[in-house]
Amino acid sequence: MGNKETQAPTRRVVNLTGIPQPLAHKSMAVVSGNTIYVSGQLGKGDDGKPLPTLREQGYQAMRQLEAILKAAGSDLNHILRMGIYVTDINGLMTISDIKKELIPNDPPASFGYEVSALALGALVEIDAIAVVAEGV
Repeated sequence: MGNKETQAPTRRVVNLTGIPQPLAHKSMAVVSGNTIYVSGQLGKGDDGKPLPTLREQGYQAMRQLEAILKAAGSDLNHILRMGIYVTDINGLMTISDIKKELIPNDPPASFGYEVSALALGALVEIDAIAVVAEGV
């Protein structure tokens, strides 16, 4: 049998300034090959605290996801899977409406869970897996 060279998958970390920073020791996103794994985003203001309402937090978390995806070479329309964590299951439809507004066509596969608590007392956290998009 001939020798085959194997290449380790590439791994690139994406971190941005200008958006609220993660609380813990983690990357905002990691790109491996053509796949982007975005860490959970809380809808925080410039002061690092969650915005006052679920709707505001949801929009801000999505804006942060969008900024991170753009830095990684993608956008909201190239999300494959989105995870939504809310502290009140009744808020899931609010986040779904935001997602529908920002990703009106061909939405990603998604799931939503009610959790007992989120960091900083946030009401929602959103994570995503996306693909790198050509021309973005």
